[in-house]
Amino acid sequence: MLPKLKHYATALACMIGSACTPVGKAPPASHASNKERWAVYYAKELPASSFKDYDLVVFDRLYYPEDFKSLQPKTIVLAYVSIGEVHGDTDEHTLLDAQKALIGTRTKWNSYPVDITSLTWAKMVSAQVKDALAKGFDGVMFDTVDTALHLADMESPEKGEKAQAAAIALIANIKQAHPAAKIMLNRGFEILPRVAAALDYALGESMLAETDISSGQSKVFPANTYQSTASRLLEARRANPRLKLYTLDYWDQKDVDGLQKLYAIHRARGFHPYVTTPDLRKHTPEPSGDASDTRLKIA
Repeated sequence: MLPKLKHYATALACMIGSACTPVGKAPPASHASNKERWAVYYAKELPASSFKDYDLVVFDRLYYPEDFKSLQPKTIVLAYVSIGEVHGDTDEHTLLDAQKALIGTRTKWNSYPVDITSLTWAKMVSAQVKDALAKGFDGVMFDTVDTALHLADMESPEKGEKAQAAAIALIANIKQAHPAAKIMLNRGFEILPRVAAALDYALGESMLAETDISSGQSKVFPANTYQSTASRLLEARRANPRLKLYTLDYWDQKDVDGLQKLYAIHRARGFHPYVTTPDLRKHTPEPSGDASDTRLKIA
């Protein structure tokens, strides 16, 4: 059983610097009306029509509903592109391994961290972006940059700085090559303000909650953790006022009350939330109804 988290949303509002919402009261109207809908889905079994009411959807670049173009132009459709890891059963992995451009160890998703300063890797990422755009996607969502930046920084501050510079250059070069393409970056908070001008969307994954894949148990992060990551997203929007801010969390889909509160907490900060399962292979619509009391009381 998860412990009750009293006054969680109220504490967050005060910590982040917004007005402290009284316990039991709804968030300010300017935030509560933040109703843009988006979703992430990395499979192809569902038809695109499952997402017809969404403003933005991220599909996998290789495994996606074949009729996704039917969603456009009403819905922006992005393709997932990893820029910090490569999957283990690909020709790209074989070549990068031969060039000693892999760092760290295999992840739970059968992917391997990549040296983001590798010119070969930069060409591979660029080719994946070009492939996504050729298929008709409106742009890309860049993922896993945190892996590359963290491992480089663990080796030495100098390597960490070089990795950050390489990631910034990679994103800037792709934006320059494809100025009309929409770009979303997941996390990468160390570089986010410096690449904000090249982005259309910034994503904060696992900012508020997570679900353990093995046990299936969900938990909420401490308020100060959320305050830190939320502040960094907001900092990026100060660098680019047109930047839209999204969140992605994982939670028990049977806990409707908890789901409603997670959505409400994020919207009270001005974010566009989506809450789903960790494998991202299911479509989990937001529960109907609003949580007027955003305190998390999850038993």
